[in-house]
Amino acid sequence: MVVFEGLGLSDAEAHSALYVLLSVLSMSSTAFLLKVRESKVGLKKGSLREMVSLKSKGILARYTLAEAIIAFGAGLVVPLMTRWFYLQYGIPDSLSGPIIGVSDILIGIATLAAPRTARRFGTVKAIVLTQGLSTIFMFGTPLSPSFAIASVVYTARCFMMNMSSPLSQSMLMGIVPNEERGTASSITAALWRLPNSFSSVVGAWMFGLGLLSVPFFAAGALYVVSIALFWRFFGRISVPGEDGQR
Repeated sequence: MVVFEGLGLSDAEAHSALYVLLSVLSMSSTAFLLKVRESKVGLKKGSLREMVSLKSKGILARYTLAEAIIAFGAGLVVPLMTRWFYLQYGIPDSLSGPIIGVSDILIGIATLAAPRTARRFGTVKAIVLTQGLSTIFMFGTPLSPSFAIASVVYTARCFMMNMSSPLSQSMLMGIVPNEERGTASSITAALWRLPNSFSSVVGAWMFGLGLLSVPFFAAGALYVVSIALFWRFFGRISVPGEDGQR
């Protein structure tokens, strides 16, 4: 945003240019994906009948329930953070945008740190630990007295929550049959996006009413419920590859 505005573009033109650039980069990444080769032996076609008869449907039902609750909570605030920074502290997105960018960079670092955390605590415990810490920072963000502190707290939230994402996906792929992994991944992705998109509308509505802290506390409460359910559902499972398993 700052770069585009520095080129003499208006705020609206800078936003449009940013989306065009994002579209071009997204389309360009497809060329790399086309080079990926994989075995199709044993993979299911993914018909509706096969989805209903999945061996792992019980696991998927429990997993998607916990994930959907977190997705709904995250949607209340995460897509709206630049707007919240403006409403809460009067900070325009030209300044808050780089903060969001830093948090996105930390997502990559969190992904690299995730395997070491899993080796130390175990996959399920690592997921619960990182999501739990993220919840603390979620509650702390609206309580921050300044933009500087809020940006640090929010960035810490992003780091911890996104450390859990590859761990939870790895756990899921480890406990469902090989031939059902593609279907499982599709189902969980869809059931994340739907509640996440819907709750963004709810969060924006709350912001419009001037309820700037309520979405964070609601999101944090939903995080707590999701983490408790996740531990209840998967706290005793053994993930392949841990404790010498193959």
